[in-house]
Amino acid sequence: MLPLLLLPSVLAAPTVVLPLTLADLPFQVEAGFNPSFQQSLDLAWDTDRLTSWGIEAASARVFPRRPEWHRFSMSFLSGLAVLPYLYADLWVHEEWHRAVLGQYGISSRNGAYYPSAWSNGAVSVDHVSDADLSWLKANHPADTVRLMEAGMEAERALTLRIGDDLFSRSSLDSRVYRDASVMEIAAWYAEISIANYRWTCISRAGDEMTRAETARAVVEADRDFAGLDCTAWIYDMRRPDAAFEDRGPHPYGEGVDRYIAPSDLTDDERDYLRRQAWMALVDLANPHLVGIHAFALGTEGDRVVALASHTQTPWGEDLALHGNLVHRGREWRFDLHNGIAGVGWFPGLAAAALARPLPSTPLRASGGADLWLQPEDLRWDAARRRPGGRVWAGLTWSAAPHLNVDLEVEGKTEGWVLGNVALGPAVQGRAGVTWIPR
Repeated sequence: MLPLLLLPSVLAAPTVVLPLTLADLPFQVEAGFNPSFQQSLDLAWDTDRLTSWGIEAASARVFPRRPEWHRFSMSFLSGLAVLPYLYADLWVHEEWHRAVLGQYGISSRNGAYYPSAWSNGAVSVDHVSDADLSWLKANHPADTVRLMEAGMEAERALTLRIGDDLFSRSSLDSRVYRDASVMEIAAWYAEISIANYRWTCISRAGDEMTRAETARAVVEADRDFAGLDCTAWIYDMRRPDAAFEDRGPHPYGEGVDRYIAPSDLTDDERDYLRRQAWMALVDLANPHLVGIHAFALGTEGDRVVALASHTQTPWGEDLALHGNLVHRGREWRFDLHNGIAGVGWFPGLAAAALARPLPSTPLRASGGADLWLQPEDLRWDAARRRPGGRVWAGLTWSAAPHLNVDLEVEGKTEGWVLGNVALGPAVQGRAGVTWIPR
């Protein structure tokens, strides 16, 4: 709760922005009613933001003229409201697993809705057949690896969105920008979740959880698609040509023994996972976590902030510097990527211009481009680097005083982009609305 105690006595109430992607194509042609990456991320964000808004409003009503008590009560209430924050984080984690399957028409069930799917502190994505998992590994090995890391990738995308919003809507206090929300708390929950999961995957508790789940889920439909995400991730990443059936038969029931325990990995693989767990410390290099959302530059209104992030990918890991800049009233976003795979480093660069007003219209335009080098066929052991890129553009129409209509199109080559479900070449389009209640 420390970030809230650092807030100044008086800050303007932050704008509340609640987006909802209504259509995401071509994903929904194959996946039907399954939410896409963007749709589930919007819903998790909206849950977090509405929770924070409620806390802010309740605290301000009780202590309208006592800012020090207002800050304390926001901290206290955010602790009591842990359930919606944690549930939103858990739900979007599972939905991103499901979206990787859904793009190929593979059905699944988010166990977050079913108490029977909760066990040992974990929640299953179940009702996935061995036949479908076998087909995915044989035909799309990179997507199989992406399937395993997609949940933690969702949490990383959520923390980046929280930071972007805090940057855009904070207010100046001396030489730094802060805000009067409690959205930092949601970011902390996501960061702790990622770090805790990585450590579990190399612990004795991970072995015990795997044994217990193997004994519990005798029926194929009751089994999680992977068990522990990190162990399955490195197992398939290091064995891209191995058949799914190579995991062996299930010891208590029919089908394949899906789950990979920490003790099933080689010493080198366990060491690699241990390094991944320590790399969670990189994500603490984030000013938003301590209530600092930008640093003022020389000209009034100009500001900048940057944070470090670490994300597991289909071919290894990505160390990135994510930054925001406002200069002369124009907002920019940039990312510097340093991918790491078996043969070394894979750099990347992304830049975007945001919300530029179009003269004499109620429209604002945004757009950006990415360039990268990534391993051939998105394999950890690839010997060659392949260039790739992405371009995107969006329009926002101020349809009403508190309602925007949003359109976005993008095209990309083969390659991993955080938050884009397609690993192959793709042209995509999205449409949605944004409600701005204040």
